[in-house]
Amino acid sequence: MVIALVGFIYKRDAIHWEYVANGYRRNWTTPIKERWGSAVLYGKFTASKSYNGILKIGIFPDGFAMRVMFPPIALFCKPIFIPYRDILGWNQTWYINDETVELELKHAPEVKIVMPRSQVEWMKESAGAQLRLMNEPSPHKDKPVFWYWIIIAQGVMAVLLIFFLLYKYLTWPN
Repeated sequence: MVIALVGFIYKRDAIHWEYVANGYRRNWTTPIKERWGSAVLYGKFTASKSYNGILKIGIFPDGFAMRVMFPPIALFCKPIFIPYRDILGWNQTWYINDETVELELKHAPEVKIVMPRSQVEWMKESAGAQLRLMNEPSPHKDKPVFWYWIIIAQGVMAVLLIFFLLYKYLTWPN
């Protein structure tokens, strides 16, 4: 029962990846260059899924490939290959502490891939400038950074509450 429940959770978490894989699934082959990377998939489905530090990104002459390297998740996320001609990149504000690029895909239009700009620049340099990046904000109405500000505000309020309770406890008459 526990194994089935854990399998269901990982399968559900891979829903964005499966959507992209429907248009771009391909077996992993030896790339020209590869490195560890991060990505966030969001869009069609309610929640986003972050693959921070568990992706292997491979560069090929005509596109790039990604595969998940973390064993339980990797069972449900088969390697994908995305040709450069199918990608359009936009500036995005997903991360608070880093510049990001949102990749829009031709054969998976309802799910976007957000990557750190430094990683996308590495991909672009390795691809020989075949990757199309627009130097303007994403035209999509999704502004995920808004939720980060809400989480930060909640964290600040929690810290203030703790300090208030400590102050009350320490100054309470014995």
